[in-house]
Amino acid sequence: MLFTEVSPPANPVQTMANLLASAVRAGDEASNQWMDGIAWRSESCPTYQGFNPCTELEAPPEVGGGELHYYVPVAYRVLDECSVMSGTFDTERVRRLTEAVASFAVARELWTGELSKLDPYGTPAGAGQVNGYLASESATVLDDAADVWSAIAALEAAAGDAVRGQRVFIHGSVALIGLVSDKLERVGNELRTRTGAVVVADAGYPGTGPAVLGTPEVQTVTITGAPTGGDWTLTYDGETTAVIAWNAVGATVAAALNALPNLAGVTASGPAGGPYVVTFPAVDGAVVEMTADGSGLTGGVAPDVGVATTTPGVDPVPAQAGEWLYATGPIAVWLGPVATETEPASTVDRRTNTRSVWGSRMFAATFDRCAHFAIQVTGE
Repeated sequence: MLFTEVSPPANPVQTMANLLASAVRAGDEASNQWMDGIAWRSESCPTYQGFNPCTELEAPPEVGGGELHYYVPVAYRVLDECSVMSGTFDTERVRRLTEAVASFAVARELWTGELSKLDPYGTPAGAGQVNGYLASESATVLDDAADVWSAIAALEAAAGDAVRGQRVFIHGSVALIGLVSDKLERVGNELRTRTGAVVVADAGYPGTGPAVLGTPEVQTVTITGAPTGGDWTLTYDGETTAVIAWNAVGATVAAALNALPNLAGVTASGPAGGPYVVTFPAVDGAVVEMTADGSGLTGGVAPDVGVATTTPGVDPVPAQAGEWLYATGPIAVWLGPVATETEPASTVDRRTNTRSVWGSRMFAATFDRCAHFAIQVTGE
């Protein structure tokens, strides 16, 4: 016996915590949508991949004191396939699948920032900013808690003080929050502590600890002996630059270093003839110290070039394993409409006799960075 497929709701539920909840509401039993207590839905288990929908972005105009943070929207795509023999592709099915993974995609991005932290965006203040993500080095780590409930209490107290009484959000994995579900209150679609903090649990929260992006290393290059001509070179980890003029400026030194096959993203500042302050990318952490060859310099008194590490780099640390909870101030999630890429954008694979169609959606997930606390739970 074949069951009639249950139609999805016209408008998915938007929870107070701003995380999308997708559900199918069954019709009456007379419509044959329910048979023996089973509602038949010919859906698959969707997977998704993230991508950046914006290839070129211009910095927004400056607006007042430079205190605003600007965020790049990110996006995810859901792939669905069918046999080319099945006739018209069910784009509504793709739309439903794309809606269904929204909660997971948003929660995962809030926690890990896997998409947005790779795409820094300039602010009016001039500093690079990325979308806020929970498991970042900016979180203030509190002392370990003996159990989940005491961890929630400690986070709520710290965040509540930071936001001066605004709503506090506790973020955690389903496994952790489930341990204290009997102590939480359900108000509509929200879970709350007895003192009003909103508890957000989702399968998209992997429960990792803060990551550390690393500290950039700074090395200073100094020319001595007051040369009046000639050139010199720098060597980094076995690769030597093209010759650099004796009176080059910092930008020229940076260009020579970035032309090496084993370097990228290096900056250098300094006047003609130096000294030059060379800064390596933070993601590189600690790097080998460069060496210099000043044998090509002329004039002056025994001209030479020296290199000294003035600020040692610190290697980045990946997100820590373990069960972590976070607290933030108010969170904000913006979900764009679902777009389905149909013919001619869909692809047909004649070898497997299948056709592929993407469903995509842009979103932005941010939170109040003034309250950003983390705690590791060491017991139940």
